[in-house]
Amino acid sequence: MKKIISAVIIAAMALSLAACAGGSAEPFDYSGYIPDTAESVKTERDDGFTEMTYRDQDGSQYKLYVDSENNVRVMKYDSQQRSTANEAALTAEEAFSFVTAVYPNARLVASASDRDDGGYEWTVIFADGDILGEYELDAATGAVLEYTIFYGITSGTDPVSVITASYPGAEILQLDLGKDDGRLEYEGEARLDGGVYEFTIDIDSGKLVEWEAER
Repeated sequence: MKKIISAVIIAAMALSLAACAGGSAEPFDYSGYIPDTAESVKTERDDGFTEMTYRDQDGSQYKLYVDSENNVRVMKYDSQQRSTANEAALTAEEAFSFVTAVYPNARLVASASDRDDGGYEWTVIFADGDILGEYELDAATGAVLEYTIFYGITSGTDPVSVITASYPGAEILQLDLGKDDGRLEYEGEARLDGGVYEFTIDIDSGKLVEWEAER
């Protein structure tokens, strides 16, 4: 489903995206978040956001989630083809280096290697100023398969600290960025005392809003 693309091209594109993340004055030019070759597919409402979908000539898909104040809060990219890596050849440090090549001041929030659709991938979540990002990388080559960039995140929420403050000794097993009813959130799983729990953290407020045992 996803197409492995050059990390160099994606790095240059992401730099352009970051540079455009600042203002929200009317009228807003959304084209700065996507390649000039991408064409609009549809616009619809989704979980309190306006969802704007674009598709490029190579099948890559871009989505912008715009809030009620006309700010782009979330930008997603999907290359439409899964990784074909048969092993996690990259270390955690090497995977994060692909992020810092684009965001030199990025702070690592979490990273994990996992098998997905026949290949191994690294998921790296990072923070940089008011940007919170999640990169999915080919575990062998470091090529960017998918990324999600959240803009305007000023709380500095550290999901590990939020979980362990309420549940000392908990170990985060899985962590993803998501949205629900206009709220940006961390979703994931954690292990505590032999049990596995699903959790949700509101990113803007930094509050743990859900913690329940996995059924």
